Amino acid sequence: QYNLFKGNGKVNFLGLINRLNITFKKAEAEDMLLVYNWSNDELVRKNSYDSNEIKIEDHKKWFFQKIKDKQCLFLISLVNNKPAGIVRFDIKEEYAIIGILVSKEYRGKKLANDFLKKSAIEYFKNNTSPIQAYIKKDNKASIKAFETAKYIYAKEEMIKGCISFVYKLEKEDVKR
Repeated sequence: QYNLFKGNGKVNFLGLINRLNITFKKAEAEDMLLVYNWSNDELVRKNSYDSNEIKIEDHKKWFFQKIKDKQCLFLISLVNNKPAGIVRFDIKEEYAIIGILVSKEYRGKKLANDFLKKSAIEYFKNNTSPIQAYIKKDNKASIKAFETAKYIYAKEEMIKGCISFVYKLEKEDVKR
């Protein structure tokens, strides 16, 4: 009990409860505005490869293309049946690229690694190609979440002028 609750008992306790109630639903048309607002959050923009604010017209076009795309698994993460973030897999021929966002209201509760672990199980139900994550070198929270979720560091790469780390997860690395 001491190790679980020392220092920040309320957050740790909520995190423990929430971890037991993480589910996903496929993104649908009615999620467009919610995802738009989350995507324009200051921290999300800072950690994105394009840090400019997203215009609603651009987001709308992009969002509806993504939810119709058979090569995209676009999930809304739910905590206790309430929207808490997104996990998106853009499926390529040899691998899928993962993107994750935890809404501001749910940050700091150590949910990202659970979103990553559980969404990988969903992805691998119908796919066998590995998952790759591209993370800016200074995005320490994402790096920690992916490492905790058992993603393996693959390489360093320059992406849109940013030094980035590439992490990878194979189907056989996912514990069921």
